[in-house]
Amino acid sequence: MTSTNGNSPTNPFPTNRKSNYNVNLDPETIPDSLAISMDDAVNFMYLGSMTHNESETRERDLAAEINMTYNFNITNQIKVKLSLGGKYKHKTKEYDNESMSISGEYYLDLVYNTYENELSSRTKNSFAANDQFLYLENFIDPDYREENFLNGRYRFSPVFDKEKFRRIDELAMKTYDPDRALINLWELVLPNYVNTHYFDYHGTEDYHAFYLMPEINIGSSFLIVPGVRYEANRTEYTGYRGNRLGVLRNWTPTPIDTVTRVRDNEFFLPMIQAFYKPTNWLTFKAGYTHTLQRPNYNNIMPGWVISNQGQIDNLSNFRLKPELSRNWDIQMSAHSNKIGLFSFGAFYKKITDMIFWTGQKAITDIAFFELPTIMNRQRAAYAINNEFPAYNYGYEVEWQSNFWYLPGLLRGLVLNMNYTRNKSEAEYLRTRIIVQVDPKTYRTTLVNEDTTYSSPMIQQPDHLLNLTLGYDYKGFSIRWAMRYKSHIFASSNWYEALRGYSTDFYRYDLAVKQQLPVKGLEFFLNINNLTNAIEKNVINHKDFASYIEDYGRNGNVGLRYQF
Repeated sequence: MTSTNGNSPTNPFPTNRKSNYNVNLDPETIPDSLAISMDDAVNFMYLGSMTHNESETRERDLAAEINMTYNFNITNQIKVKLSLGGKYKHKTKEYDNESMSISGEYYLDLVYNTYENELSSRTKNSFAANDQFLYLENFIDPDYREENFLNGRYRFSPVFDKEKFRRIDELAMKTYDPDRALINLWELVLPNYVNTHYFDYHGTEDYHAFYLMPEINIGSSFLIVPGVRYEANRTEYTGYRGNRLGVLRNWTPTPIDTVTRVRDNEFFLPMIQAFYKPTNWLTFKAGYTHTLQRPNYNNIMPGWVISNQGQIDNLSNFRLKPELSRNWDIQMSAHSNKIGLFSFGAFYKKITDMIFWTGQKAITDIAFFELPTIMNRQRAAYAINNEFPAYNYGYEVEWQSNFWYLPGLLRGLVLNMNYTRNKSEAEYLRTRIIVQVDPKTYRTTLVNEDTTYSSPMIQQPDHLLNLTLGYDYKGFSIRWAMRYKSHIFASSNWYEALRGYSTDFYRYDLAVKQQLPVKGLEFFLNINNLTNAIEKNVINHKDFASYIEDYGRNGNVGLRYQF
């Protein structure tokens, strides 16, 4: 459930503020520029309405798999292990949402009568003078104590008293009669017809695959593994469509069309890998494979709804195709008592039909989305397949070793290191919506002006480093670990200043163990995120934060006994 307030200060900004649209003002500073803080502003707010939401997702998966192998020799030097098999999966999925609005004078009467003995004199006087003004101040959690929210950079207050609102919700829902609510505007609880019906869906997915993969050993130093996999996927989803243009009240029923759409795709995915081991400590590997990335089911649902103001909501693209990646890689690895394990590899990927979000576009082909004529040249955003290929390439270095051969105490040193250098290139669609005016009729038309821009692939870091330094001495062990992730292109936008990136991220962990005199018993201490690092996404313009995730620092200490 959610609750809203019905009032706020009419002019919270100071009169000497330079601009109401100051693009150079960091969002973090906005609370400081308010003439009145939220702690004070809450004293002027009053209850407005509540929303009650219930949703249920039901999934069922059935799967069967069979694998077989057969070994035979062509010659004394050529030995073959033939593997083949198949897999079948069937998924059923259903989503059902119920949404109700709790509002009006009966809602305020219910709140007042429930908590009358706990209301302040100010709130009682205000409600007596006008029964539409029930102050919010008596519904704030008095026991909440502000912590260092996101390293103290933001305040997180005030906080609603969730138990009070939960009780109000329970009392209100006891009065709900869905049959009566459909015809009576003055009901305490009214259904939200849009959220309750137009966002539901149900459907099935069927997947089956077969593979054939021989492993061909030629002598003792060469192995070649060719193969092919066949995959077929069929989705059949049912969504709900409707037109609510001009329908002002959310509770008013409107016609619903049930629409089922089927997607079929199949792929033959070849692969070949080769291993060459000229000595017992050196190995070379090369490979070529095809892999798939299928679209998220939310992007292929066939439902949509036209809002009361003519906007298209919940628009998806049920014609999306899976992404296909063609991958090349080579690797050299060496292993010995002193070296440990050292490997170096390079990779190259070509991705076609990459799925990405368009941003706002004018709909020029209503038949593609099966929309009514009134939606021609209206704005919408949806997922599409990129007509341009994307490329991802780089190299990886890994070294795992302990230094047992060094003199004295140095022989307890341990090192694990993995570094990846990654580069990517992609062409993204850039759309500007142009308003054209007919000089004779003066009618306006929205037109897409499409170009492209080059940028890295989304969610691909330039650098990844995992480093662990440790020391072992008899029953004592300590590990210090660092994880580094360079900035990542997080969200595309045709306007460069609004493109999103994650900032560089460093995280440090510590683990300590000490064996105790009792066999099988040890002491342990683990501390995660020593420096309390946070992950942050920013928009390109002045590095303003758009997303922050704070994991916090945590640790555990104790005794462990292993039998």
